[in-house]
Amino acid sequence: MKMKTSIKPIAFALLTTLFVVSCSDDDDAPGIADNNIVNTADADSELTIFSEALELTDLDDVLASAGTNYTVLAPTNSAFEGISLSDFETSDLRTLLLNHVIIGNVTSADLTASGSGYSTTEATAGPADSKVSIYYDTANNTVRFNNTATVSQADIPATNGVIHKVDNIISIPDVTTFVIADSNLSALESALADASLVTALQAENGEGTPEAPFTIFAPDNAAFNDLETVPTGEDLSNVLQYHVAAQANVRSSQLSDGDLNTLTGTVTIDASAATVKGAGNASASAITTVDIQASNGVIHIIDEVLLPAM
Repeated sequence: MKMKTSIKPIAFALLTTLFVVSCSDDDDAPGIADNNIVNTADADSELTIFSEALELTDLDDVLASAGTNYTVLAPTNSAFEGISLSDFETSDLRTLLLNHVIIGNVTSADLTASGSGYSTTEATAGPADSKVSIYYDTANNTVRFNNTATVSQADIPATNGVIHKVDNIISIPDVTTFVIADSNLSALESALADASLVTALQAENGEGTPEAPFTIFAPDNAAFNDLETVPTGEDLSNVLQYHVAAQANVRSSQLSDGDLNTLTGTVTIDASAATVKGAGNASASAITTVDIQASNGVIHIIDEVLLPAM
């Protein structure tokens, strides 16, 4: 059974809408340059390495095309300091670059108006070639992505989208990337660190114990604040692992009514109500944000801490 459409999606409508570019006859006139994403980047002295990377991976053809608008987070030359493009396999470099591309024309004003949230990149780096998410935050008058890259120059216009220069390369995220980046999950970040579980959740498929991919029900800060007693030691580790299903990348469309096995017990899913309930909870937790996709699993944010049977 599919989740209710009332759940807040990770990519608000503005970030997922496709924009069609209308080109006039003048655009094809001899001697008039098409200031598309690629040509605009080529003309910028701070983006020469980025432009070279696009050419090496044939993404220059993709991002020069009309018909779809792109938002490109272009790392400046200084972002590549100490990094050689020759160090990458072409396919890996292409995936990394696509982690800097969002479909749609997203301006800094659009991001600032939203404050913070999630969108989806064009990098098919998740399980079953799913596209991975990206987190943005506009606190302190800056725009940051995955708590890694800050926009150094915004809103460089192109005929098929917009470029934002960023000061760092945005790596392919694992599930801990979003727990660390999202300020609304800072209590969970601290708890995972206290329980020494961060490294375990950075495992790739087939590596480590437990085995990725993971499905994580991530309690927000308010959920931890509502706890009468915060568990410690082994109890904390058991509670946190109760929020993690291993060897499964269960997106919202795949959640179904019934029990789901986690690392330390079963939780009960009500897909139509968009809730998940722990055996030790008096009430179910609402699933408030779904499908935050990483390379090694997916996160759904919830508003209560799930408690195993006592």
